[in-house]
Amino acid sequence: MSRKKTITLLSVGHACVEVHQGSGAALVPLFVAEHAYGYAGASGVVPPTTPSPRRPPEPVGATG
Repeated sequence: MSRKKTITLLSVGHACVEVHQGSGAALVPLFVAEHAYGYAGASGVVPPTTPSPRRPPEPVGATG
């Protein structure tokens, strides 16, 4: 696979992930205003749209 094709595929994939992550948080006000959910109930849609890391992040400076 050429370098240009690889960069293009990575860029498109990253753009899709950004749109998906942003859509969950953007829908919270809609659920509150249009569907009469409370903020606590509407914010329940945000965690499923946010990816969790497979391992916890390392503390800053621990790898130095």
